[in-house]
Amino acid sequence: NEGCKTENKIRETFTKLEKEHISFLERCQNEKCPVKPIDYLACIQNQLTLQIRQYHNLYYAGWISCEDPACGYRTVRLPQSFASGYPLCRQCEKGVMFREYTEKDVYLQINFFLFLFDLNKNASKSKVAPQIVAAYQVLKEMVEDVLAHSAYSIINLSKLFRFFALDKKGGGK
Repeated sequence: NEGCKTENKIRETFTKLEKEHISFLERCQNEKCPVKPIDYLACIQNQLTLQIRQYHNLYYAGWISCEDPACGYRTVRLPQSFASGYPLCRQCEKGVMFREYTEKDVYLQINFFLFLFDLNKNASKSKVAPQIVAAYQVLKEMVEDVLAHSAYSIINLSKLFRFFALDKKGGGK
């Protein structure tokens, strides 16, 4: 909000405040601020979208770096020489290069967002207002939509078992 200017960092769905668990949507992290973050749900949605795009941009930047910590070489260009299926470092010519941010990293980060906004997985003993539940549902659906468009979460079984051909003659001998 305009008056507080506190950046609320979300690390967990509920935080323990005195004897009760409170949602990050119910209270600003600045204790003097009377405004509830749920009043700015559209801003939270925009920030979530920007965060997800930032992680996608990290992945698509395609940075690779040398495994040798003494070398520290990093580039976006794929070297032409390979060893054991991995590109060799151009600078030290000993180490192999790996992606700095992999598709697995993106997938895990988006699943963490899904975990944050899924109230079924983050059940609290305290009662949650229907308005808060609806806000969590909106945020969860946003993340589910991103995951639904991700090819990483889809397994093509025909491609997975393409090397196991059926015997067309039907004789199991």
